[in-house]
Amino acid sequence: HRSRADGASAAHLPRNLDPGATYRVLVRAPDLMGFQSVSESRLHLDVVAPLLTTPTFTLPGSGSIPGVGTFTVTANATDNFCIGSILLHGRSPSGVNVSAPMSPPTGYECAQSRTIASRWSIELALAPQLRSEPGVWRYSLEVLDAAGNNATSDCVNTSVRDDTPPAVTNPTLPAAHTAA
Repeated sequence: HRSRADGASAAHLPRNLDPGATYRVLVRAPDLMGFQSVSESRLHLDVVAPLLTTPTFTLPGSGSIPGVGTFTVTANATDNFCIGSILLHGRSPSGVNVSAPMSPPTGYECAQSRTIASRWSIELALAPQLRSEPGVWRYSLEVLDAAGNNATSDCVNTSVRDDTPPAVTNPTLPAAHTAA
């Protein structure tokens, strides 16, 4: 424990703590008059990166993702403590990088000191930037656990169809000719 002139203090943890273990931490803070405050807490050290599957795409019969409408991407992730978030990253055919957060399963909660496996998903109708242009897209997942450890999946190449009908604006017709 070390105190600075501005009143801030820092503590240093021993180097040989067991990753994944939970420790009891007791903090005593005395003032110049001799009064002290004591606080006790638990500290969990999580240095284990989450495990992640590559994105799961159930492609329609055409073998590509529709450019419009509903389409769900799912991913399975496992962590020894808690999955914090999963992002779906996409790289468009023109090289634009976009991302959107995936949703945890209904009722998902982090639980301490146990392995957590969960299936996350994203509905692309709610993230149109992830299929904004037709062509071959590169998708990957990034999972972050509650302790800040992360893992990234391999990329999956998938085609996005052009389902947008052509736009017709201000059509003009030639003047009608009448027979004399």
